[in-house]
Amino acid sequence: MATGYVDPSGDDTQVWNAPTATPVYTEIDDGIRQPTAPNTADYDRDAGATEKIDIFDMDTITNVDEVTQVKLWAYGKIGGLDPADCYGDVYLNGSWTSLTDFVFTTSYAWKSITYNGSWTQADLDALQVKLRKINTGFAEVAAVYCEVTYTAAAGHGSRIVASAIHR
Repeated sequence: MATGYVDPSGDDTQVWNAPTATPVYTEIDDGIRQPTAPNTADYDRDAGATEKIDIFDMDTITNVDEVTQVKLWAYGKIGGLDPADCYGDVYLNGSWTSLTDFVFTTSYAWKSITYNGSWTQADLDALQVKLRKINTGFAEVAAVYCEVTYTAAAGHGSRIVASAIHR
């Protein structure tokens, strides 16, 4: 088994706000891995009263035989009078997995959601990440990445490449 990391590589659906206009994925693709804190001067944020969803395309890893685990990492916080809930989800095997609360607090921290299964190179190539905010408070995410556990295809090493898949 090998472990690789993939970062956001494109904006698919954007309704949250970021300090700079676009592309938003550049605000959360710091290439930093937990436990190191990323830059919190750039982030993806929502403070609206309605539920909002952002979706990001992700890099991929080549020459993968089977993916057995995807761990979605996010560095974020919540706040406001009615603190928001911030959920994460990944797109694998042609569908979204289950939305799960990151359980952020009012201080920035790394949180993760783990998905176990059996996926192919094509599934990994199509990987996307969804952030969903509910309640009237705010949710702020400064970094996102996926930690991928996989077996390499026989006779191949692996490398990370940018993915440009959009749905």
